[in-house]
Amino acid sequence: MSNSLNDTQVASLKAAGYTDRDISLFQVVLSFTGEFDQDVVGLGALIGFIVAGGLTQIFSIILHRLKDCKSHTLGPNGAATKTHITFRIAKALAPSVIDDPLQFWINIISALLVGLSDQQVVMGVLFLLIIIATKSASFPMYYAQFVSFFTLLTHAATIASMRPYFRKYPKMTTIRVCVMLLGYAIWLFANAVIFGVLIEIEGARWYNPATPAEDTIRIRHSGLTVVFAFEFSLITWVYSSTIAFIPDSLVKVRKAVATWPFKKGTLDDSIIHDWVQRHDTQSSPDGIFKSIGRELSTILLWPATLFCRLLTHTKSKPLRAIPWLIAEILNPWVLVPFILLVLFIASLLLVITIADTFQGDPEWNFGQILPIAMVFLPFWALVQGYAEDWQAAIDEKKADSQEKIEYGSNDKISKEKQRMFNNDISIDPVDGESIEAQIKERSTIYRD
Repeated sequence: MSNSLNDTQVASLKAAGYTDRDISLFQVVLSFTGEFDQDVVGLGALIGFIVAGGLTQIFSIILHRLKDCKSHTLGPNGAATKTHITFRIAKALAPSVIDDPLQFWINIISALLVGLSDQQVVMGVLFLLIIIATKSASFPMYYAQFVSFFTLLTHAATIASMRPYFRKYPKMTTIRVCVMLLGYAIWLFANAVIFGVLIEIEGARWYNPATPAEDTIRIRHSGLTVVFAFEFSLITWVYSSTIAFIPDSLVKVRKAVATWPFKKGTLDDSIIHDWVQRHDTQSSPDGIFKSIGRELSTILLWPATLFCRLLTHTKSKPLRAIPWLIAEILNPWVLVPFILLVLFIASLLLVITIADTFQGDPEWNFGQILPIAMVFLPFWALVQGYAEDWQAAIDEKKADSQEKIEYGSNDKISKEKQRMFNNDISIDPVDGESIEAQIKERSTIYRD
């Protein structure tokens, strides 16, 4: 079956009584549900994007939880309380030689997330090149929407959960921003095509009664398009409000605001207060949002300073939730992984809803297996990181033990020197022997 009607099929439809408008709408149906190149848009390729996006959401939430446990459940000795369930799970899954299981898993999961995001960068660029090369003939519109959206979710979750990493490597951020902008372009193109079809259908209904073909397309696709537009708006808001790479000083302030309504006892507003005081005395911004520009940083500095100043005077616990909610709306921080997870689940349900669109050749070719196989490549980083950190911890333990042994031996020699000195024993070099060798020999004689 082709993606368009040939002359014979058009003639058959006209003989059956279909109008030219019905035939054009059948062409639209084929553009959505026709048989395309299964190596490009097969079910396996779509599953690869879905699995990568789902794993990214899951590990992103786990990473947020580990960082939260490490930051906010610190005991008097600087280590996470052993009664915390997150710490206990991390300790149980980490090798016994690891002293800090939380940091152990943070490092490993961070490497895995970077690998998943890199994999999505490669696959996203590859599919974009295919679209350009084939002039979108190999892609149904909804497939392009799904691929773009799952790619956007993967990058947004990675950036939101690993802000310090991307502040340290801004070039990696630039690559991902460019790829996401390309994803936006594909998304907008697909929506423009779908909205154009819907406008044509709705316009025809004003002067002609709806045909069964029109009703099928309208009912099937109009609701999905509204959901797509809502998801696109939400992911754009989350992404644009979380990728701002702010200095470490402002990151500390944002973390303090994020945990403000949940703190117990006396509020410690020293971080916020110091930041406000410092910027009150400065005539120019201290490098805030350097990547965006000096002018924009000046505009953003004033409301941020005013907000923090008002926040420091909020002592009532019920009122703390109001500025916290405002901050989460303007700049999502705590709720980002959960928002992205909800969007992923909604997209997955949409895929299931129109699953028949992606039914093709039951025999999977190399093009369908490759995207799924590439999903598992980042897990090699997890296994390798686990083994390397484990071996590094063992080597560190051995080095510490050897150091203690050497320290004990040196301490013993020092005591022997002091003992010989007190007993007026000569320890001058004799026949080129080292002092330590004579000490060991004479200490044995002395003990005997």
